Amino acid sequence: MNRAFITVSIFVAVFLPNLTYALAGFGEVFYEYVYSENVLVEFNVPTDTCLAYYHQDQSCIKLSREKPTGEDLFEDFHGLDLLITVNKPESSSPRYILGRSYSLNDWLIYDLKDEKVLLRSENFGDMEEKWGELGNSKPLMVSLDDFRNHFHEETERSKSAREESERFAIIVLCGLAVGFIAISAIFLAIVAIIFYLIKKIIPNRAVPTKQR
Repeated sequence: MNRAFITVSIFVAVFLPNLTYALAGFGEVFYEYVYSENVLVEFNVPTDTCLAYYHQDQSCIKLSREKPTGEDLFEDFHGLDLLITVNKPESSSPRYILGRSYSLNDWLIYDLKDEKVLLRSENFGDMEEKWGELGNSKPLMVSLDDFRNHFHEETERSKSAREESERFAIIVLCGLAVGFIAISAIFLAIVAIIFYLIKKIIPNRAVPTKQR
């Protein structure tokens, strides 16, 4: 077998797992949309915002509200879970949201104004009934698989962050590719020099022939 092939194979086996781990962060993607007045909804598909302890794919939905200071900054709602499903708002200023918890996997109704959970249940039918009692229409639930079909007003921050992440990922990957080729070439050169020196320094010993 070709020595160069063996050398490169060993190099890949040793260093590739580390490179894969280092590049894992480039897989993080989030999309942020306007949910309603002063409320944003963020779809993480996936990011470290969503702990792998609850779901291995680390994909979740997060809602945030505009800070009262009026500085165009947003912060988390008090006591609101990360979600895996959320209702599409019926108006530009909804009072409640209906969603499914990312960590507990149950359903909840949350009061956006008072910032508190009104009800939790594992039974969606019970939640839908309570949702109607609060004056809402039948909820249209949006998941991480179809959010692009229901939300279209993406924030500039979301677009910019994703574009910067993609550019940075391309630069790093190109750098790693060049570095890998350079290190492989140096490693192969060292191996070739060692074999050359061994061949020159250690003389070939003739094998004695048996006397008849």
